[in-house]
Amino acid sequence: PTQWSTNNEIQNNTDFHCISYYTFITKWLKKCIQIAIDKPRVSQTISQYLGVIEDYTHQNHNNKMTEEIVKLLSENKDFYNAVDDVNQAYNTFRNKVQEKFWEQIAAKSQNRLICETKNGLKIKFNIDEDKNEFFFGFFVENSDGQIEIVDDLKNIFDTFYSNHYYIGWTHSRFFRKFLYLSKEKIFELNKVEEMDKFTNEILNELNEHIKKIQNGIEAYIQNPERV
Repeated sequence: PTQWSTNNEIQNNTDFHCISYYTFITKWLKKCIQIAIDKPRVSQTISQYLGVIEDYTHQNHNNKMTEEIVKLLSENKDFYNAVDDVNQAYNTFRNKVQEKFWEQIAAKSQNRLICETKNGLKIKFNIDEDKNEFFFGFFVENSDGQIEIVDDLKNIFDTFYSNHYYIGWTHSRFFRKFLYLSKEKIFELNKVEEMDKFTNEILNELNEHIKKIQNGIEAYIQNPERV
């Protein structure tokens, strides 16, 4: 602010401090992203805002890279003609990484049974994506004629969502959806150790839910008038 705008009554670095979007705000947002790393919706929202700031302050690496690519396209016909092939190869690579992801998830969660009641009700889990996000779903198998018991079991899942198929389901806190992963993350997941670590973190989150469900069902089963 100018002396005129402040009527010369306040001084910079004494009564207030000026901060810069270019340095201060961007550094602060990057720290916030690290703090919110286990809250994907929050961290992704902050990342999007950081991208806007970097665009505004001309710091965005992607913008610089785009300019360089445009220059290459305009100067090299072979490079220009190869664009479609490169794009197709990238999509193929991304799909293969996604296939590896689901293969590991399936291999690490082959036993989908959480528990079985004395009435033959099997409570199992499923791991899938809907149109919005990745989720864990919990359902009852062999529930024909036992609707009342199933309705009672839903009380155990009172902190979850439910629908006609799942007595409880919840989105992952750790992983939103494969579609939303950055190109950098996709590249990392092509490494065996990174994919193993990533899928283990997801399964660890699932196991936390399963343990709570098992404890709730155990308390329910101990009531002799119930299951």
